[in-house]
Amino acid sequence: LPIRTGDLYESDKIESAVDALTFAAGSAGYAFVEIEPTYRANPETDTVDVTFNVKEGQRVYVDRINVIGNTRTLDNVIRREMMLTEGDAFNRTLLERSRNNLRALGFFKEVTVEEARGTAADRSVVNVTVTEQPTGELSVGAGFSSVDSFVVNLGITERNFRGRGQNVVARVEWGSLRQQIDFRFTEPKFLGRDLRAGFDAACKEAKEKATS
Repeated sequence: LPIRTGDLYESDKIESAVDALTFAAGSAGYAFVEIEPTYRANPETDTVDVTFNVKEGQRVYVDRINVIGNTRTLDNVIRREMMLTEGDAFNRTLLERSRNNLRALGFFKEVTVEEARGTAADRSVVNVTVTEQPTGELSVGAGFSSVDSFVVNLGITERNFRGRGQNVVARVEWGSLRQQIDFRFTEPKFLGRDLRAGFDAACKEAKEKATS
């Protein structure tokens, strides 16, 4: 609870206390707990007694997980970041961690995770709603050096290649004496596990500078 005996009474703190208790109950598997605060004023001491009445109901299990709004990213890329699956006991802490995992990907402008009542009183539906955002970058540069004379650089980076969550980087450097192509591919969840795998490839070509 964010309030203690002797604290100045503020309605915002009471609401925060209700939210904290609701979150704690959700972490214990009670998704639809009802918490109602009641008050008893003490005019003689200028204090108020606050009682939080908790109706916990029964434990709840995840009926299904719906993924909404992913126009590009594949469902399995989102689901593998969820720390809850269908059939698990509802846990609000794991739900919050799942939302943080999805936000950390950098694929989405906004991520919301909400629960709703399922097909039975002890079942909950988790709705994961995402808003896609651009994940590619294009860089172009040009310069001049005493070695290569005129040099052109082109780079392309895609952090969510084909909506599979894969990272692809391609860079080209083209000069009068040297040409170089670099390519990098990374799979962050190799074989569906928390294992990163990938490869780098490079191709270089150099010409001797003409002298007179």
